[in-house]
Amino acid sequence: MFETPSPSPSPSQTTPSPFTTLPTDLLLEIAAYLKPLPKLCLALTCKSLLHKLDGSKTLRQSRKFRALIDDLNPCCCPAPDTVLGTHRWRLLRRLEDERWKCCSGCLKLHPVEEFAREELEKGADERKCVFGKGVGVVALCPCKTMTVREKGRMIRELAATSAEAEKAEGHCWHECSYTYDSAKVSVKITPRLELGELVLDFRYYIEGKILPGNLRLVRRTACPHSSLYVLLRKDRQARNESCDSGAQRCGVCQTVTTDIFWIIDEGTGYTQVSFRTERSLGRDTVLADKKWDLQSYFPFKKVVRLSEGVYCPWKQ
Repeated sequence: MFETPSPSPSPSQTTPSPFTTLPTDLLLEIAAYLKPLPKLCLALTCKSLLHKLDGSKTLRQSRKFRALIDDLNPCCCPAPDTVLGTHRWRLLRRLEDERWKCCSGCLKLHPVEEFAREELEKGADERKCVFGKGVGVVALCPCKTMTVREKGRMIRELAATSAEAEKAEGHCWHECSYTYDSAKVSVKITPRLELGELVLDFRYYIEGKILPGNLRLVRRTACPHSSLYVLLRKDRQARNESCDSGAQRCGVCQTVTTDIFWIIDEGTGYTQVSFRTERSLGRDTVLADKKWDLQSYFPFKKVVRLSEGVYCPWKQ
């Protein structure tokens, strides 16, 4: 009997690279000679290598390659050369090819179809995607950032969800905790729509063996223009002067901070403070709008110090 001939491989089927078929021990020994950046690039070439070289996600979750803003000083707006000098940005540039290009506004890789022809002719450090000059990144917490695309997606999802369903579920979109020295900071983020605009409600809770004057250790911002420390210090000053502190509003992006509540043990120095911050990120538009532009950290030409702890990124 004649054997049935094997079908010829289809054009879509490719022959595996001999490198991927090497024994795992030999592959790991070769990869040990690589620095973290080229090693991660090699791991990202295919699922097989990713499983063998970074199955534990140690490389992908390392501080070097996390979100760009984690490596920056959150008490002020970082300069563009600081952002574009991080390990993550160098990783994105290394991963560019004919199908994917870097956007220095979103700080991500996008398909080439999302860039104008003249933008594709620019270098990665100057290239912007179709969302225009106002495109940027909004920092929400140490583990969460948002791009203008993600904002538009969230607005569409909220518009498709009934108000009754949101109320029933509580709709806490993100929750996390982090520490700065002896201070523990917890935050819950809840999104909602107001007249078509995305508004994020932040509920902060800070506790630790820190007196109000030492809250400068909590190096986070309520918006790109003011730190949490400055907001809380103003509230304490108003209370010490027997004044009604009331709501605080950023003069640049109109972020509002309210409901500040303190519990302080003067004997031990243990402090608990909770408050609420609302940030409006604008509408789902073809180009990044003004409100998004004022809330985002990147890109900008220079940073102007308005007062102590208050900074304004002047974007061009």
